Amino acid sequence: MIKKSFYHQSENTSRSELSTYLYDYNSWEFNSLHFHKNYEVIVVQKGECVCTVGEIDYTLQQGDAIFILPFQIHAFRVCPDAAVRCVTFSELLILTMAKIFNKKRITEPVFHPNENVTQLFLEGIDSLFGKRSGLQLQVPTQKRMRLKGLLYILGSELLERATLIDMGSGDITAIEVVTYIEENFRSDISLHDVADAKGYNYQYLSRVFNNIFGINFKTMVNQYRTNHALQLLRDTELPLAEIAFESGFQSIRSFDHVFRQSLGRAPKEFRKANI
Repeated sequence: MIKKSFYHQSENTSRSELSTYLYDYNSWEFNSLHFHKNYEVIVVQKGECVCTVGEIDYTLQQGDAIFILPFQIHAFRVCPDAAVRCVTFSELLILTMAKIFNKKRITEPVFHPNENVTQLFLEGIDSLFGKRSGLQLQVPTQKRMRLKGLLYILGSELLERATLIDMGSGDITAIEVVTYIEENFRSDISLHDVADAKGYNYQYLSRVFNNIFGINFKTMVNQYRTNHALQLLRDTELPLAEIAFESGFQSIRSFDHVFRQSLGRAPKEFRKANI
């Protein structure tokens, strides 16, 4: 059960097929607990890295890797003089492997791939995307097959060593709720709507969701709406009122209040600071 604050990394849920970075520094974006729909693999190139998955801290040494499944709450911290390769990717790039992971959990997500495989993976990703790929909405065709091969060969190293267990019914239910939010946050939705749509008892749904994520349904919906509004504030010149309603807020007042709570400033102030 998660009781710490965390955020939804929306760019790795619906806005990118791939992002990969070589980190030799720390940032609140990945030091803070977060979740997303895409898979993620972290490989320690040198030094050490501490990765949190759920409520467990794992210390990774050079050559270690960790595999993070969709919607798992996680964070990582790069230790001094260390460097880690982080690759976040859509299930579309590993469809066969994604079927194996469907409704499963990895009992021990840290693994130590064969050194030749690790070298092949790190050098391959670097040659394809360099130190920082940025968000790849769709991986170019000429790079796609090679990338898939790299992900599959590293994934096979994990599957040779890992034990997969069935995801608990509560976890499955919580992911169903998150998926519903992802698909419908622009509308005026409530947990009652999810219960009706999925055939669950409302009280059961509320209890399971709060126990797993440590926040209520409305808070997560507002996280999705705020993240979407952030994207529109950065990338468009739409009026604030239009951004509010496009993001699912029912009023300008509600938009302003939630935005201030999340980011400590009004939407108008944020836009001015990011022009």
